[in-house]
Amino acid sequence: MKDMEERLTRFEARMETLIIQLETRMADGFAAVDRRLDDISRRFDDVHKRLDDTHARLSGLEGRMGSLEGHIDMRLMGLEGRITALGQRLDRKASNGELRFWAAWLTALIGAAMALIKL
Repeated sequence: MKDMEERLTRFEARMETLIIQLETRMADGFAAVDRRLDDISRRFDDVHKRLDDTHARLSGLEGRMGSLEGHIDMRLMGLEGRITALGQRLDRKASNGELRFWAAWLTALIGAAMALIKL
């Protein structure tokens, strides 16, 4: 019976040691997982910041593109007005049918070019 009690005591001591080791390993494992989660969180924050910066840059670019589009439209309208005025001058100065034909042809060609440019 004494032998059985000694074995039980050693077993309890061994189990206590193993439980302490398990608790230590579990604590280390949880700490490692916690550090890894913090690292992942920092990376997501960094990605979020980069996306915000990209969004801001794209918004600025969108504004610049809108301004450029307005400027180009204004220039095209001015060019179209000048071409129309040129066509009207050619029509006024055309005294014979051949000159009127070439003036109309040139006006149509320029109008087609302008339509293609606007596409």
